Amino acid sequence: MIRQNPAIRRRPIMGAVLLAICLLEGAWLMRQRHALARSVTDNLGGSTSSSTLIRAEFVDPASPALKDFQSRCASPGVFVCEGFDDASKFVPGRSPNTGLYPGSDNTIEIVQDTTIKASGNGSLKFPIKANDGTGNTVRDDNWLLNFGRTFGQNSTFYVQFRYRLDAAYVNTNWEEPENGASSPKIADFAYHNSSCGQTEITTNNRGGMAMPMMYTSCGGRGFFVNPGTTIWNDSSPPYQWQNGFYNCAYKWDPGRPGGCFKMPADKWTTFYYRIKLGNWGEPNSQITAWVAPEGQPLQPFVDVTNMAMRADTPGYDAIWFNVYMTGFLATARNPAANAWLDEVIVSTGPIPAPANNPQPADRKP
Repeated sequence: MIRQNPAIRRRPIMGAVLLAICLLEGAWLMRQRHALARSVTDNLGGSTSSSTLIRAEFVDPASPALKDFQSRCASPGVFVCEGFDDASKFVPGRSPNTGLYPGSDNTIEIVQDTTIKASGNGSLKFPIKANDGTGNTVRDDNWLLNFGRTFGQNSTFYVQFRYRLDAAYVNTNWEEPENGASSPKIADFAYHNSSCGQTEITTNNRGGMAMPMMYTSCGGRGFFVNPGTTIWNDSSPPYQWQNGFYNCAYKWDPGRPGGCFKMPADKWTTFYYRIKLGNWGEPNSQITAWVAPEGQPLQPFVDVTNMAMRADTPGYDAIWFNVYMTGFLATARNPAANAWLDEVIVSTGPIPAPANNPQPADRKP
């Protein structure tokens, strides 16, 4: 959750730039850990224990959307089901537990939104303020989800969540200097105290727009493939940064079937992941992610079948959700924008698609 890949479009190979990003984000992580420690000693509020099953506070049982969410949460293997319906959960967390954690300015901007939600009573809202440059960080407060269990090598887990952007977010090129020269992140699968490292699977935006891509190793390696394959590519052109159905090649080649997927404004988009870990350091992990706006079936946008996943922690036990932007310029004059998160599900088994992402019987993820 804690690093960003600014200005990727300005060079064909990620290496040197991504190394610089790692250094920036390492500094950010140190500040974040201090913030987490402060949240403990300040004794502000409580949060879900890292060893407790997380369940949504279900309301309005007659709602079709809520019934659909409940049904998916009842799938075999589900152990996290969060609908952001309980206002009492929107308080500072106590490390390492699930909860809200302040950014480098020691504030929490994340709030519950009871008007825009996928189901239930509310959703989690990430505001980005206008002219929000604050040194080399922006909106780096987080919602940390601690699984209460760790997935190491030779294990598999599944994640599904709903995500929504407003028009200001979608229509802003965040990598332009006047807008901060960076891009917001979406989700970072990692260890609870190390969100920028080898044990990391991050989804963020590519090219400054609402176009999701994925990387690992603190930005050092993208989940990119040789064109027309599922074989990992180390950022040596030609390669694709979206593959599967959404075939999006470096540099911007939307001409293939599926083109480049971009999140729409003012609609809920579903993200769904299968993280199949092999042996650390060996090319036998398979990372697959699907995406779709409401009303459309889920389609793969990342599918790498020979990824060598590395580890500098015991494994994956958390997700950091935020809109953090690495290296965001203090001179930015960006517009105000917002993102929303809802219906987070984590499971040891497959999770059915939401009802408003109807799947053909022969094409279920």
